[in-house]
Amino acid sequence: MLFYSKLIQEGVKAELHVYQQGGHGFGLHNKTTKASWFDSMLTWLEANKMIP
Repeated sequence: MLFYSKLIQEGVKAELHVYQQGGHGFGLHNKTTKASWFDSMLTWLEANKMIP
């Protein structure tokens, strides 16, 4: 959260998603939630015109 705060403070486009469960290294599929990390990333990239 500190890293995210610093990004915002420095004007870097960033978005933070905190999942209730999962942990480090669960890759593109967190079996503890129906939320799709990959879909969220694509939406963010599109919204920030980093991909068409």
